[in-house]
This record gives sequence, C-alpha cells and structure tokens, in this order.
Amino acid sequence: MKILSLFDGISCAQIAAERAGIKVHGYFASEIDKHAIEVTQKNWPDTKQIGDVKTLKVKDGGIVWQGGGFTFSTKIDLLIGGSPCQDLSIAKINRKGLAGERSGLFYEYLRILRELKPRYFVLENVASMPKEARETITKEIGVEPVLIDAGLVSAQRRKRLFWTNIPLDQPADRGIFLKDVLQPEEEVDEKYYVSRETLGRLKGWKNAQSSRIHGTDGKSVTLQAGGGGTGAKTGLYAIQQRGRGKNAGNLHTEKSPTLTSNAFEQNHHVVALTETRTPEAKRIRAKAMRETGKDWSPRRGKELVPRKDEKANTLTTGQTKESLLLAGGRVRKLTPIECERLQSVPDNYTAGHADGSRYKMLGKAFNVEVIRHILSKIK
Repeated sequence: MKILSLFDGISCAQIAAERAGIKVHGYFASEIDKHAIEVTQKNWPDTKQIGDVKTLKVKDGGIVWQGGGFTFSTKIDLLIGGSPCQDLSIAKINRKGLAGERSGLFYEYLRILRELKPRYFVLENVASMPKEARETITKEIGVEPVLIDAGLVSAQRRKRLFWTNIPLDQPADRGIFLKDVLQPEEEVDEKYYVSRETLGRLKGWKNAQSSRIHGTDGKSVTLQAGGGGTGAKTGLYAIQQRGRGKNAGNLHTEKSPTLTSNAFEQNHHVVALTETRTPEAKRIRAKAMRETGKDWSPRRGKELVPRKDEKANTLTTGQTKESLLLAGGRVRKLTPIECERLQSVPDNYTAGHADGSRYKMLGKAFNVEVIRHILSKIK
C-alpha cells in the first residue's frame, strides 16, 4: 500500500500501519515543522518528505514529487490526515472556524482527496468543533463522521471525529488508566514537579485547565500542543510518593493548615481548602469532624468531598481562594515519555528535542492505537 499523510507531524500513521499489519511500499509525508520532520526521519528514514500541502500537486490521479533530481507521479492507496484544529477547537477564544488560516487547510485536504481519488481516506479533527463546521465538512467529504475517544485504547481522554470510507466500529475498552503508564518516580527529574511556591498560587477548579490538579486513577486530560501555564500541555497530577525522604508524603503549602479526614486519607491525594478562613468556620468544621467524621461546609451546608471524574479524575472541592493541601504525594506535570505513552507511541520516539517541542509535537499527533484500529478494518 502507498500512503499519503497530510499534516503528517511525527508520522503516527506510519506506526499505526505497521501495527495493523499493512505492508507499506511508499509513505509520503506532507509536513513543514522541522522538528517533526526530524523525528519522522529518525524513526522512518525511508519516508519521502514532499513539503507544504498548499504546494502539493496532483497529476493524472497521482501526487507529483521530486527525488534524486527526478520528478515522479505516484498513485496513492490511502490518504490520511488530521487537518489543523486551532480555529475549530472550543479551547480557542474567538475561533474563526473553517475560515481560519490554519483550520482552513481542510480545503487543501479536500482538494487533494478529490483530485487523487484514493481507494481509502481518513480525515481526523476535534469533536468540540462548532456544529456548522462539522456539517460543512460532512457535506464536502460525503460521509458522516464517527466519534472515537482514545480513552478506550489508552490512558488519555481524547475525543476525535473521523470521516472515512473504511467501515468502522468502536474499539474495545482496554481499561488503561494514567497510573498504568506513569514512570517510576525514581526516573522522574525534579524539574517536572510543581514547586511549593507555585502550588500555593494555584486556585480552584474554575481556573484554566493548566492550574487544575488531577488524580491518576482515571484517564489523563487531553494533551495540548499549545497554551501557557504550569500544566498547560499535559495537565497537573497528584502523584503518590514512595521513598523520597521522610516528609515526602506530608507536603503542604505555607498558608494551608494540615487537614485530614478518613475519606481523604483513604481515597484522595489532593483537596482544595475552601472553608478555613474564619474562626467560626473552623470551629464548626472541627466539631463536625469529631462527631461525624465528615468534613462539613458551614457556608454550603453540606459535606465537602473531592469531586470524582471517571476519566480525568479531577480532585477538587470547588471555588477556592486558599491554597492546596497535598498529602501522600506531590504535584507534577507528565514527562515526555509518559505523554508518548498516552499517544501510544514508543518510549523516546521524540527524544533528542527539547521538552517543549516534544509536548507540542505529541499534542498535535494522532493517537496511534485509534488509527491502528481504523486501519485494521481495511480488507
């Protein structure tokens, strides 16, 4: 099979094809990011890089490309690509949709699809796009999209739409959670941990995703290619510590009093403090704890418990203007290797580049096991 991958990134489709048992006799990648191209060529040196999608030409039903001083025209069996989502995603403020400079590249995919007429095609994009954009893509492509969450085959919650003429069903849930893909703590560099000072500045669940703290018993949040903040690209996680000194399991911020409850000690690593600001509130909470064993909110009139989310496992109690208390562990972002595992690519696949570049490339990438599932349906 000959494959043309538009917006190829780090060639996750190439990994997926290999895992699906597809014999590839020519893989053509349209990509402009130099770091992504370097990762691809390191792992797949036979890949033919054919440049910017906007300059890609099709002649007589084949892509036109140059190599060794010669110009070739090659028929393609599978066209695959995930056109940029920045102007479509709900995470984008004032998004311009398909009229945007980056997400408008969908029309380049459409042009090439119509001119090439490959036997198979796959187009991927975010599930959070506006309804009108989804309807436009569906009308132009001519098939209804299928929504697949990478959380079924990996430890990452990542919902994506796929337009394809390959018959699809949903992959089986493999029951993989974030705790299953974490590196041993002795392998994790100190630079990935949130400092005591930064932890004290983090606010509650209404703040940006980059300042929320999650547990490890569920799925990770969706990896992002851009954005700023402490946990912008990977999310922040409360990691249970073992063997990092006598105080490793009892770290708290300067402003937060030590607070424990049976439920907290048994089940959770992080709790946001919301009701410790007045002596009266402290007295009521202390009395409730003595009499019922529950952490009671005087202002809300109900028990305070960390919210559980099966997928992201966000452990917060609400709007907080206090600091975060951490017991039994420390907060850190994910390492590049852990992010590779979330995208189902081999460990150190993106090694050799700065962490920021690795996070960005992985945030843009396909989840390999989702694409493997799709390609495995080719007869």
